[in-house]
Amino acid sequence: MSSSESGHAVRSRLRSMRLLPLLAVGVSLSLGGCFRPLYGTSPTGHNVADQLASVDVVVVPKTSQERLAHYVEQELRFNLNGSGRPAAKAYRLELDLSQEVLTSSVNQATGQAVAAILRIKANYKLIESGSTKVVAEGAASASAGYDRTPQRYSNLRAARDAEIRASKVLAEQLQTKLAGWFVARR
Repeated sequence: MSSSESGHAVRSRLRSMRLLPLLAVGVSLSLGGCFRPLYGTSPTGHNVADQLASVDVVVVPKTSQERLAHYVEQELRFNLNGSGRPAAKAYRLELDLSQEVLTSSVNQATGQAVAAILRIKANYKLIESGSTKVVAEGAASASAGYDRTPQRYSNLRAARDAEIRASKVLAEQLQTKLAGWFVARR
């Protein structure tokens, strides 16, 4: 291959490299018209925020997880209808919660756990009010880590803080899943 042929190949590669940003901008602009905001009003007049406010949250009670159920339920109620405006409930969201604590780190000298991970999982069913028809179902999970110390109170407080943090994350995930479902059926 001569030097003029290799120079031509390099110039053509450089020319095509210069066109890549223009191509990316063109594709972005053409796809920009397809974007719909999740919480915007649809052309048919449906508003996802109003639809989320029409969901009543029900947690399946388990005596060993009453505090966790309370945290998740309150976070989710606030996320779905934080406006405080009463809304007619068109759906019922039933949550079945489970939790587990995993030891992630152990002190080799004492054999005691020094860190733990709280993992919570929610299986959910979205049911039309006044019927037993399940319109959506799925699962969501969240985790939060915390440190363990020899002090009992600090361990309890750290575990409770982990429950609160994981509950907030789980509530946000469930809110996003429900919002996506409402948008998909517009």
